[in-house]
Parts: sequence; structure tokens; C-alpha cells
Amino acid sequence: MAKAKYDENFKKSLVALYRRGKTKHSICQEFSVPNSTFGKWVKKFNNDDNIESNEILNILQAQELKKQRVLLEEELSILTEAIAVFENPPSKD
Repeated sequence: MAKAKYDENFKKSLVALYRRGKTKHSICQEFSVPNSTFGKWVKKFNNDDNIESNEILNILQAQELKKQRVLLEEELSILTEAIAVFENPPSKD
């Protein structure tokens, strides 16, 4: 499996959530980030105060929208295939 690449702002946003009191475990679960990877981000960005709250929300909302888009595209593909099957049922010989 390919190694996931994460945007720097995304990393900082998750660290900011951690600094605001959200647990490492819940962040890793919610955003599908390995615990060891997140631990490295915390060490690297924990003292970085350059990212604003609104930026954090925007980044996290964009990430969530990307996840939803992928799911909707999968559902659309399945439904398109189902429509094709119902419109052209196999002929009985």
C-alpha cells in the first residue's frame, strides 16, 4: 500500500486540535492517521502558533468534503452499474 502524503496545513490543523484538548487517539481515528505519524507531527508543530482557528476549520472541512466526495463517487458508480443491469436484463434462452 502506498504511503499517504499529508498537506503541511492539515498536519498543523490536527496538532492544533490536539493542543485544544482533543485526544491523540480520537484524532488518529477520525482522520485515519497512524498514531506514530501523528506523534511526529506533535513534536514538530506543537509550538507553532501561526495557524488561525478559521484556517483550521476550513482545512478540516475541506478534508471531510473530500472524504464525502469519494464515498459519493463510489455510490454513483454502483448505482450506474445497477441501472445498466436493470435496463438490459440478461436474455433467457
